[in-house]
Amino acid sequence: MHGRSLTGGGASYHSIFLLVGVFAAAMFFSGTDPAGAAPGQPGERARIVVGFKPGVARPQREQVLVRGDAVLTRDIGALRANAATVPADQLEAILARLRAEPSVAFAELDQPVRLVRPVIVGKRLNLGRIAKVPDDEGFSLQYALSDSSDHDIDATAAWNSRTSCSTVAVIDTGIDTGHKDLKDNIWVNEKEKSGNGIDDDHDGYIDDYKGVDLTDDKGSGVDQNGHGTHAAGIIAAEGDNQRGVSGLCWKSRLMSIRIMDADGAGYTSSSAEGIVYAVDHGARIINASYTSPTPSDLERNAIQYAQDHDTLIVAAAGNDGQNADTHPSYPAAYPNDNVISVAATTDRDKLASYSNYGAQSVDLGAPGDAIASTWDDGGYRDASGTSMAAPLVAAAAAMLRKAGADTFGQIRNLLLKYADDKSSLKGKVASGGRLNINRALNAVD
Repeated sequence: MHGRSLTGGGASYHSIFLLVGVFAAAMFFSGTDPAGAAPGQPGERARIVVGFKPGVARPQREQVLVRGDAVLTRDIGALRANAATVPADQLEAILARLRAEPSVAFAELDQPVRLVRPVIVGKRLNLGRIAKVPDDEGFSLQYALSDSSDHDIDATAAWNSRTSCSTVAVIDTGIDTGHKDLKDNIWVNEKEKSGNGIDDDHDGYIDDYKGVDLTDDKGSGVDQNGHGTHAAGIIAAEGDNQRGVSGLCWKSRLMSIRIMDADGAGYTSSSAEGIVYAVDHGARIINASYTSPTPSDLERNAIQYAQDHDTLIVAAAGNDGQNADTHPSYPAAYPNDNVISVAATTDRDKLASYSNYGAQSVDLGAPGDAIASTWDDGGYRDASGTSMAAPLVAAAAAMLRKAGADTFGQIRNLLLKYADDKSSLKGKVASGGRLNINRALNAVD
């Protein structure tokens, strides 16, 4: 790692960024691809998910799995689905047998998902007080919220009307719930008691007091990667508190749903369960800064479950620099009306070179380049990627909901209709525009 720490001062955004030492986003990942054992390896297990038709009770589902030589690992009752492992050398035969069962709607591989890999992550930021409105120390670093050249989302104008937002579920690597700039905005499951080893609210999860851990290791749920904490801070780092940075939402509730481990790796069985958890626990805005190259019936059903419960999912378009119309990534590419796919723009309102785009499949742009936010070491860093753009849109959606936009359809329409038209985004995103929260907020009836 090279470069030196930032010290505040009055430096411009560009000079500040040049001072920040950067390292490749591969630093996020030290593990291997979680796809599981390759078929044909005796003694190894492969991961599958099986969805069932309506009316098939859990005992019947388990019987079908046993007949298919599957070992149950996860039950997602709301989706009538189960995750399981099977002998890897019998994978295709077992999937064929399961698909032939009259009660089975689908049987598929449990697809790997990864966080949307940031292109650049900056060295830890040492912030000095350099701004007054709001009075967070690093606010002048946050061009996405306020920029003299108007390449921002007009957050400061929106804050004249509102600074609070509804709950946002962050489906990611977890959140540093003790971070000084996040701790007062963390969602709490008030029906659950912390640390007593009991499922107090009978929701199927033990000690899900400040969120839930759906990874295989079922750890504490604390972010050990940084990605989820960074997304959370973009949404709702506490504003006007004389420290750190400001989220678009000064006050909100961040629901931590950990589906990826310290290496940023997980599975669609976890992401689907995470969506259901968010919906069932009252979140109506979900941020999904993760991706998979392969569609999943299970995850699609979870997104439909969210749509049926009036929940909006804001998804990162991906950082492959590709046309998502022809090279889709999921969940951003699912055609459900409650999914908004977000591209990343720069501090000059250009499409970021790494950002996926698509005139049909990507909805709008939002600033995603060198975004300063919270980190899992208690500090702050800047990072670049569509993973940073999506949380801005999720935060905007939560602000609109709090302001009275009651349905995901209303929120979606406001975000897309009142985006700022940008020539650089014409033909690249469906709306042709970059997020403007103030215009959208002023249009709420």
